[in-house]
Amino acid sequence: SRIINNYENFSQGMLVPIVKDRLQGTNLAVVVSGDREIPANLINSLTIAGANVTSQTVILGNINMKDAALRAKLIEFYALESNVASDVLRTRVAVSVGMLLANKLSPEAQKFLEDNNLIKTSGSYSNPVDKVILIGGTDKLNTSFPESFDTGLINTLISEGQQIIGVESSLAKYSYMKTFQKYNMITIDNIDLSLGQISLVLAMIGEPGDYGTKSTAVKFMPSLPVEYLRR
Repeated sequence: SRIINNYENFSQGMLVPIVKDRLQGTNLAVVVSGDREIPANLINSLTIAGANVTSQTVILGNINMKDAALRAKLIEFYALESNVASDVLRTRVAVSVGMLLANKLSPEAQKFLEDNNLIKTSGSYSNPVDKVILIGGTDKLNTSFPESFDTGLINTLISEGQQIIGVESSLAKYSYMKTFQKYNMITIDNIDLSLGQISLVLAMIGEPGDYGTKSTAVKFMPSLPVEYLRR
């Protein structure tokens, strides 16, 4: 609607002065789990904030485990029983992705996941990461696996001592917020909008919470830092 567009234009104008250099020197990894693209301007906003996005990992449609040949390869690769449930396979892939983000996955295993169109990777996994931004939410039920894939990934990252922030688009038909919020992590449910990106940066530097416009959000956005109110 026009109101939302006006609101977005206003937020875009506010974004640079509010977030500029706030995340200076922070290393971030971005993971997309629901077979979606990374929101176009999210990386740009994080760069304006001074963050270094060290890697981007996209989980691909093959995570639905509908391909029998792929299932057979995974069962062999992970040395599992032949009749294992798809959720178990998804969780095993999730654990591998978590180890990749912790720079503990063998190059052979990374290549196996890439060659079988389970993940698409860019950037470097060798730098220590301060926080992982996990982008969930999806439009299609056949790519929605928060309880197997995302939960497996989150548990692995937590056990590796990684901090995770769970985010999704305001337009996602199937929300992952309830799953993310079980873990007491920062969540942002409108990361496709400038306001959500402002909330993300402010939440990371000092006001953790559940932000956005959906019923699962506790607050609309973090408080603006005091120095903006004194000008």
